[in-house]
Amino acid sequence: MYRILLADDEPDEVDITRKRLIKDGYEVYPAYNGQEAYQLAVKYIPDLIISDVLMPLMNGFEFCKAVRDNEKTKDIPIIIVTGNRSDMQDAFLFLGIKDILHKPFNLDQLEEKIRIQLGIAKHSHTQKTKLLLHCVRPAKMSAARAIIESVP
Repeated sequence: MYRILLADDEPDEVDITRKRLIKDGYEVYPAYNGQEAYQLAVKYIPDLIISDVLMPLMNGFEFCKAVRDNEKTKDIPIIIVTGNRSDMQDAFLFLGIKDILHKPFNLDQLEEKIRIQLGIAKHSHTQKTKLLLHCVRPAKMSAARAIIESVP
C-alpha cells in the first residue's frame, strides 16, 4: 500500500481528496499547514507528497525545500497543487518538482499524476498481451490477433 502525505489548509479539499485516495487503496496522512506536513513527512517517509502552495506556518515552497534538504525525505516525489498559475513555478522547478496541478482540478487528473509519480501502470492488460504474443505459435497468430484486438 502506497503512503501519501496530503498537505492543504482547506479542510474540505483535504477531506474530499483523502476519501478518494483511501477508496483507491492509498494510506493517507493529512496535514493542514506546512509545519505539520514536514513533521509527518519526516515521521512516516511517505511514498508521495501532494502539497498546496499557500499554507500557514510554512508555505508550500518552504515545506518542499525542507523536504528536499532532509536526507531522509529528499527523494520523495512531490505534486504541487495551486490556485495561482504563476505561483512560484520556477522556484519549484529549481527544487526538482515538475508536477504542478492547477486548481480547480478533478480527482481523475490527480489520480493520473499519482500513478505517474509512483510508477503504477494504469492498464495491466498490456503486460498480459505481450506475454500472450510471445507464447503463441506462428500458425495460430491470426486467432491470437483476434483475441488481442478484442481486449479493451
